[in-house]
Amino acid sequence: MLYIIDVGNVNVAARRHETFEEADAVPVPPNTRRVQVREEPDLDTLDNPTLLRIYNHLKTGKPVVKLESHVKGIRSIWGLLGKLGPDGAPSRDLESILEGQPKVEQDKSKPNKRTKKYGTDLRITLLVKKNPKRPATKAFTAFALYRTGMTIGEALAAGVSKGDISWDVRHKFISVE
Repeated sequence: MLYIIDVGNVNVAARRHETFEEADAVPVPPNTRRVQVREEPDLDTLDNPTLLRIYNHLKTGKPVVKLESHVKGIRSIWGLLGKLGPDGAPSRDLESILEGQPKVEQDKSKPNKRTKKYGTDLRITLLVKKNPKRPATKAFTAFALYRTGMTIGEALAAGVSKGDISWDVRHKFISVE
């Protein structure tokens, strides 16, 4: 088994071939570097940015910004190459495995546990006398904007973020009623 990866300035293409002759029959696009991979160490000649581009090309889903390490990147790419078909798409074996799996969909009716929704008309009460945030930080400045009795809407308009409000409620610096 032989894998051919063409890395260009814009595009990346990866294909699986049975023989070198079959691979050589595919023309090399201009301004493209061709890498022939028969085993995992063949990928070691590539630098990290190139490995990252190849990995993001082969992987479906959200692109990765940084690989954990050069070695882990090579291992990940090698694993993804094993799932390629001759046309560069994932092999039918992988697709048939995934076809039998039921799709898990997130229940949108339930709010996310990590984010609490506060109405803009709810009132804020300070539970601490002194600003608990470290001075000269954005958090300190945002906390200084709170006033007992102000509404969430007023706090947001003053420059406090929703994340600040959630954090401060969780850490019992303020209450919302």
